[in-house]
Amino acid sequence: MADARSRLEAALRAAAESTPPHEITASLVARLGGVHRVTFYRHWPDVESALVEVFADEIDHVAGIGRLGEGDEIDVAELAAAYDAALRRSLEEIQRRRAIYRLLFTWPPFMSRVLDAMTARARVLLENLERAGVVVEGGRDGSAAAFIAGAAMASLAWWASSESEDAQGLARALIARYPLWWPRVLR
Repeated sequence: MADARSRLEAALRAAAESTPPHEITASLVARLGGVHRVTFYRHWPDVESALVEVFADEIDHVAGIGRLGEGDEIDVAELAAAYDAALRRSLEEIQRRRAIYRLLFTWPPFMSRVLDAMTARARVLLENLERAGVVVEGGRDGSAAAFIAGAAMASLAWWASSESEDAQGLARALIARYPLWWPRVLR
């Protein structure tokens, strides 16, 4: 089953690149994945659920920073560079598949799932900053993580709906607007 699911996920991504979002069907995804349509329904109740899951997971995956600071020492510059790169990857992913993300960012289940993932990532950042000795107001009560995650979500949704092609420029502009406690790469 895992093999069929992987093929279906890959087929869904491929369909999103070549087919208008409103024309993606379970039959199309199953055909592209080389499985029977019933197999699609073993994994998701409908195409919308599949799109939400696969593309929210994709955003979460590209926003990953890997493991930093294995020991007690956290290099804040390394942390800043990792988060800057993750933001750029997220913007580039959305730009690459803008049609599908433009639609998904209007769906509350997608927004909720991505916001949850971004909040979890923001909490990890705050824990790492605390380990590095950076005090963040609201870092322990969750408000700082909620603020960062909400701002990131709004920025990604805006980017999906925009016509801009300058992901690098937007990343620089967003990073410049982050709170003063946000780690920055020294240039």
